[in-house]
Amino acid sequence: NVLVRVDDDESNESLFTVTLAGITVFTLSTDNGPTSIALSPDDETALVTFEGSDSVTTFFAQELMQGSVVSQQGLSVATTLSEALYSADGSKVFLLHFGTPESAGHSVVVLDTEDDYAVEKTINVGNRPTRMTLNSNGTQLFVTNFQDGSVSVIDVGSLEVTSTFRVKTGPDGIALSNDDSKCYVCNFFADTVSVINPDTTLTLGTIEFF
Repeated sequence: NVLVRVDDDESNESLFTVTLAGITVFTLSTDNGPTSIALSPDDETALVTFEGSDSVTTFFAQELMQGSVVSQQGLSVATTLSEALYSADGSKVFLLHFGTPESAGHSVVVLDTEDDYAVEKTINVGNRPTRMTLNSNGTQLFVTNFQDGSVSVIDVGSLEVTSTFRVKTGPDGIALSNDDSKCYVCNFFADTVSVINPDTTLTLGTIEFF
C-alpha cells in the first residue's frame, strides 16, 4: 500500500512524501507543487507531475531520496496535469490534462515508456478530466470529466474512446468492483455516488449522503 501526502509550507515549497506500510520511504522537495505520482507495475520507476509545469519527471523509485532523475519530459499541453497512471503492463503512462483556471483541459495524454516516455497519443475526452482507473485486466480506462458530468471509457489497446456515459454533477473519484460489473463514481457537487453498469452504461442506483 502506498500513501502519498503533499504539503505546502509558508515558503510555497512543496514536500512530496511517499509512505509504505507506515514507514516514510522518501520526501521530495520541489519548487512547483507536485500534483500526482504513479509507480510502474514493477515498482522500479516513479513518475511525478507538477503544478504550473507542462512536464513530467521520472525517477528510479529506489533512488528518489538521492533525486536520481531518469528523464524530464516536456509535453505539448497546457497545465495542469491532475493525475498519472501506468498501464497494467507498464508500457504506457496516462496523464489527465485538467487545464488551468482560465482554460479547461479535455484530454488524456499517453506516454510510451519504451520510447523514453515520448508522447504516443493525445485522446480527447470531456472537460476537466480529474480521476481515472483501469478495469481488472487493464484493457479499459475509465476517466471522470468533472465539468461535463460524464465518464469516458477508453480502449487501452486502440487508445480510442469507446463510450461516454452521464452521471451527476462534478464526477471525481471513481472505482470498479473486482468483477468489473459495477462502476462507482463520486459526484462532488451532487453529494452522491452513482453506480453504473459499465457494459450497458445504465445507472443501477444512486447512493445519497445528505
